[in-house]
Amino acid sequence: QGANGFLRRIKNDTTITGIISHQVKSMKKTMRKKRLAVNDKQRLYVQNMFCYFLAGNSSHELFREIIPESEIKIWLDYAIEAIKGLSTSRVWIQTGDLEIHSGMLLMSIEHMFRHAVPVVLAFESEFFTVLSSFVSAAGNGHRSSLPSKRVCDGIAMIVCYAFTSTRLRYDNEWSAEKTFKRLEASGILKEFLRCLAVAEPAETSEQEALLRTLDALQSCPSFLSKKFCKGEPCGDAILAILSGSNGISQTQLHRIIINRLDSIVKVAESVENATKYKYKSDCTKSTMTCRSCGKCSESEAFQKSLMKCARCKTAYYCNKDCQRAHWKIHKKACEPMPKVTSKDSKAYMREQKSIQAMAQSFAQSYYVDIMARLIEVCDKTGLEKSDMLIELDYKPNSEGIVPALLQEGELCPGFKIAPIRGYIEGDRPEEPDWFEKETNPEFYREAIKRYVGGIRELHLNVDTDRVLFLLNFNTGTSTCKLGLYVALFSDISSE
Repeated sequence: QGANGFLRRIKNDTTITGIISHQVKSMKKTMRKKRLAVNDKQRLYVQNMFCYFLAGNSSHELFREIIPESEIKIWLDYAIEAIKGLSTSRVWIQTGDLEIHSGMLLMSIEHMFRHAVPVVLAFESEFFTVLSSFVSAAGNGHRSSLPSKRVCDGIAMIVCYAFTSTRLRYDNEWSAEKTFKRLEASGILKEFLRCLAVAEPAETSEQEALLRTLDALQSCPSFLSKKFCKGEPCGDAILAILSGSNGISQTQLHRIIINRLDSIVKVAESVENATKYKYKSDCTKSTMTCRSCGKCSESEAFQKSLMKCARCKTAYYCNKDCQRAHWKIHKKACEPMPKVTSKDSKAYMREQKSIQAMAQSFAQSYYVDIMARLIEVCDKTGLEKSDMLIELDYKPNSEGIVPALLQEGELCPGFKIAPIRGYIEGDRPEEPDWFEKETNPEFYREAIKRYVGGIRELHLNVDTDRVLFLLNFNTGTSTCKLGLYVALFSDISSE
C-alpha cells in the first residue's frame, strides 16, 4: 500500500502505536554492544531503511498528521547519539567513510528532513552542531580533508532539505536569511560548502534542490556581505573551492556549482564595495511623500501630519481628499500588511538596503554603458529617464552563470532598458520578457500579480533625476530607485 497507505492504516487502527520509537529502542539496544556482528549491522541497516522509506514516500500532510512530535523527538535523540558515536570512530577519522548500515542512517536523516517537524526540532536541538563536528572530524580533522563522495552527497542533501522544509513549517515560514543564519551559526553551512567540492547527487530532484538552495543563498546579499568575505568560515570555504585547493571535480554539475559559488562571492563583494561610497541626496533624513499630490517636506510637523493607508501601511497622504483621489491607482497594488515581528521587519530593511547597494555597485561599474543605452532608448522613444525601467538579471542560466555578474565578454552584461508604460499599462503589448512570459506562463502570471502594482506606484513617485532598477532573482524580484547623476558619484572628483 506504500507509505501513505501504511500511515492511513495506523490512523484507523488505535492498537498500533510507537512505530518509530519501537525501531529506535531496538537500534539503541544493538548500538550498545561493544562489537557488532554481521547480523547486527544488517538489522541496523533494515531499521534505518524503515525510517528512510516511511519519510521519503509519505506526503507532508499525512506524515505531519499521523506521526506524533514525541516520536520524532525520540528518533532525533537517537540520530544525535549515533552521530556523536560515529564522530569518534577510528575508521571515520582515518578514512572519512562509513559502513553501509551507518550510511543508511544519513540517508534516513536526509529523507526525514523532507518534512518540516523534524527540521524544526533539529534547529531547537544540538543536531546541526553535532553534524558539523562529525563532518570536520573526517580525515584526521585536516581542513583540506573531505569525507567520501557518498557521505558528501548525504550531508549536502541534509542541508538542502533542511532549508527547503523551513518553507513547510507548521506555524510560520522562516525567511531564507534566518535559516541560513542558523545553519551558519552551527557550523554546518561551512561544511556543506566544503562538501560541494565532491558532492554529486544522482537524482534530478536532488540536483534541483541543491541548485535552489544556492540560488536562495545568492538572494540574501546582506547575509553574504557579512559571512562570505575572506576570513569568515563560509567565505574561506568557498574561496578554497574557487581557487582549486579543494580539488573539485569537473563534471557538468560541478561546473554549474562553481558558477553559482562564484556568483555568491561576487554578490557579497558588490554589497561590501557599495558601502565604501557615501551617497548624497536632496533629503538627508528618511522622508515620506504624499502619493497623490507629491508634496514632500523634511519638516517634522509635515511628516507627522501625513496619514497612512490603514490596509497596506506603506502609502502616505496629506489628507483624506488626497487618499480618495489616489485610490483608483493605489487599490491595484494595495495588499494587507502581513503580521511581522520587529526582528523580521529589521531583517527586511537590511535586505532592502543590500538590494539598493547591489544596484548601486552595478551602476558604478557600468555607469557609462548604462547612460549610453539610456540616452539611446530615450531618444528613440521621446521619453524621460524617469519613464524607463532598468532590469538587472541575477537569475543563473543553464550553466549557473549570472548575467549581471559577468566581468568578461560583453561591455554591458546582464541589463535591459525599456519604457515602463509598455510594462504596466493596459495589456502590456510592449512588455519585455522580464518574467519569462513565453517560457514560463505560470511564473509570469504570479509575477505580474505580485510585482506590477508596486512598480506602477514607484514609477508615479520617481523624481526626474532618478531611474527605477528591477533586480531579478530566481527566488523573486526587488525594485529600487537610484539617482544616476547626483547619488552615485557625489564622492568622485569632477573628472
